[in-house]
Amino acid sequence: MKRLYIPTSTFNFNNILSSESVSPKAFYGQRGFGYSRWMTIPENGIENVTLLYEKPFVFSRPKSDVEDHPMLIELQTDIDFHPTNVDGVYYCDYTIYLDPWNTSFIFFDENALRTTLSMSDSSLETKLVNLYRKKIFVRDFSNMHPTPQIKVEVELNTKSISYDITVNKMKGLLYGYYIGALLSTSKEWVRRYSILSEIKDLFSSIASSEDKMPTMAQKTKLEAMIYDIQKESPALAGLDKYCRSDINLNQLIDKLKGNGWTCADLVDQARIMDSIMGIDNGQYAFDWLEREEQKLCVQAQKTPKLISVKNEEIVVANNQLHKLKNSYLKEEDEALLKILVNEIFVSKNYNGKISTFKAEISDTITQRAKDMLGEKWADSELKQQLNQVRHYVRGQEASFDWDYMLIASLASVLSKGNEWGSLLSFMRRKQISDYRIAYAIYGELHGFANMTRDFTDHLYGLSDKSYIAAVYKEIYGQLFGDSAQLLELEPYSSQKGSLGNTQMASWKEEVLQIWETLNRQKNRKELLGELKETLEQVNTIDSLIGSLFKKDFWSKATKLQTALKKRLGVKKKVKRESCDKVESGDLFATTNSVSSLGVSKRSNDEYFSLDPKAWDYMKDYIPQSYQAKIHEDFDWFIGEVRKEKNLRYKYYKEIDKLDNRQVINSFCNLKKKQAYYFSDSLRETLKNALLKRYGGK
Repeated sequence: MKRLYIPTSTFNFNNILSSESVSPKAFYGQRGFGYSRWMTIPENGIENVTLLYEKPFVFSRPKSDVEDHPMLIELQTDIDFHPTNVDGVYYCDYTIYLDPWNTSFIFFDENALRTTLSMSDSSLETKLVNLYRKKIFVRDFSNMHPTPQIKVEVELNTKSISYDITVNKMKGLLYGYYIGALLSTSKEWVRRYSILSEIKDLFSSIASSEDKMPTMAQKTKLEAMIYDIQKESPALAGLDKYCRSDINLNQLIDKLKGNGWTCADLVDQARIMDSIMGIDNGQYAFDWLEREEQKLCVQAQKTPKLISVKNEEIVVANNQLHKLKNSYLKEEDEALLKILVNEIFVSKNYNGKISTFKAEISDTITQRAKDMLGEKWADSELKQQLNQVRHYVRGQEASFDWDYMLIASLASVLSKGNEWGSLLSFMRRKQISDYRIAYAIYGELHGFANMTRDFTDHLYGLSDKSYIAAVYKEIYGQLFGDSAQLLELEPYSSQKGSLGNTQMASWKEEVLQIWETLNRQKNRKELLGELKETLEQVNTIDSLIGSLFKKDFWSKATKLQTALKKRLGVKKKVKRESCDKVESGDLFATTNSVSSLGVSKRSNDEYFSLDPKAWDYMKDYIPQSYQAKIHEDFDWFIGEVRKEKNLRYKYYKEIDKLDNRQVINSFCNLKKKQAYYFSDSLRETLKNALLKRYGGK
C-alpha cells in the first residue's frame, strides 16, 4: 500500500462526502446526480483527469467570496495510476471511490477545518462526515510545491461516467433496503399510528372550524377512535373477552370509573372530549396526543430490525440486482422487481424528482410486466393491480390491495417518493409496516448521492458501531467486488521491544493524527508542545507512554488518553510510582479517588454527573437513530461538569456537580437551538425520567 495525495479546495468537501468519491471535473456536469459543480485549482486543473501526488505539500488559495481553502485528500492504495510528465505525479481518468479506512482529509489550519465542517452541517446531502471524522486532520507540511507544468491529454472517459451512474443507483438501492428494514415496525404499531394520525387530523379540523366545536359526526368518530386506543391499555388486556361487544366494554369502563376505579394507563376520554369542545381551548387534548405520539416514536426506535448481512437478503453483483430474498415477494414479483431494478430504475432519466415522471414510469412498469408474463398477462393479478396503480398515481379513482407488498411499495414511492419522510408517513397511514422494498426502490430512483443525512442517519446514527461497519463493508464489497479493509495498527506487544524506525514513525504519526481529532481538548497548544517534544526523544511505545506519564500529561489530556487506550490495545494497569519501569499496559487508569474529586461518601450512582450507568438508564428513552449523537453530547457535557470549575466551558462554570436538578436541567437544555435530533418533547421526557431516578438534589 502506498500513500498518494489529491490537492483540492474545501469548496468540494460537501460534494465529495455526498457521493463518497472524487471524479475528474468534467464528470460532474454530465453524470446527472449529486453536485454538478467542482472547483478546480492550479495544482489539479485538468478537466478530464484527477492528479495524484506522491508527497504531501502546502499550497494556498486566493481570497474569495466562497469558502475556498486548500485541502489534501490522502489515499492509501495499491493501484498503479498512470504517470504524468512530472516525476511523482500521476493521473486518473475515472472516479476514485473512497472509504473511511483508506482515506484522510488534511487541512492546513484549524479555522479552515472548523469552517468547512460548519458548512457541511447546512448541506443535507453531506451525510458521511461522522463516518470520516476520525480521518480529518490539521497538518503543517514544511515543503511548498511549485505548480508544475503537467501535461495530460486524454479524452473524456464516458464509460466511467456510465459506470458511476449505475454505482450511484445500486448504492442507493442497497442503503435504501437496509435503512428500510431499520424503519420497519409491526402491524400493531402502524395500526395505532394510523389511528393517532386520524385523531390529529380531526383535532386540527375542529380547532380550525369557525365555532371550534365538533360536528356530531366528528364527535362520534373521535369517541370511537379514542376508544380504540383505550382498549389497548395493559390494564384492560383480555377484558374484552368477557364482554359481548365494544359498547358493553365501554359501558363497563365508565361504570368502574364512576365508582372510583382509576388506572394510570387509561385514557381520560371525557376530559379529552371536554378539552376539544373548548373547555381549555384544546390544550389537554393536544398535550395528550403529543405524549401518545412520543411514546409511539420511542417504542418504534427501541428495537430496530437489524438485517444480518450473513443472510444475504439482497445481493448486487456486477452492478445488477442478483438476488432478493424477501418473504413478502411472490416468485413472479421477485422476477419483475429484478427487471425493474436492472433495466428501468437504473436509467439516468429517473433522478429523484419522482413526481415529474410517476405517470410515465408507471406505464413502463406495467408494459415490462406484460412482456415478462406473456400469455399469462391477460388473467394475471399483476395486470389488475398495476393498472390500478397507473390510475392512482394520476389522481384517478383506484382500488388495489395495500397488503400486496410489491404493489403497495410501488404505489407509495410513485405517489409520495419525492421525500423520504413524506413517504414514511404515507405508508404508516396506509398501515404498511415493512419498508424494505419501498425504500430500496426509493433509494435507486434517487441514487445514493442525493440521499439526505436525516435519512442515512437511521443507519449511521446507530449506537451499534459493529453493525454499521458490517453493513458498510457488505455494500462496499457488493459494489466493488472486494471488502473494505479496516487499516488499524496491531496492538503493541511488550515482547517486541524497540520498534524499527519505520514502524515507530508510523506510531508517532498515528498519535498525532488522533490528537488532531480532539477539537475540544483544553490547553491544546501547551499539551501539543509536550507531546511533540516527547515524540522526538523516544524510540519505543513503552518509553513514549512512560515519559508522558511522568509529566503528568494524562491528567490534563484525558480525551487523548481515552482515544489512545482504545487504539493501542493496552490492558495491564500500571501505577504512577512505577512509571520508570513502565511496560505495555493500561497506563490510562486514573488514580483519583472519590474523595480527591471533592465528592462526599454518598454512592456515585446517586449523582447524575458521577453515575457510570447514567447513560444506560437514559438511552431507553431516546430513539435509536439519535442515540449516538446524544451519547456524544452527553459524554462531552459530563466531562465538562466533572472538571474543576475554573477549567470548565464558560457556560458551566457555576454548576454544582452534586446538585442533580441543576445538572439535569443544564443537560436537557444543551444545544437547544442547534440539535434537530434533541426535540423539546424528548428533552422534557428525559428530564422527568432523570429527576425521578436521581431526585432533585
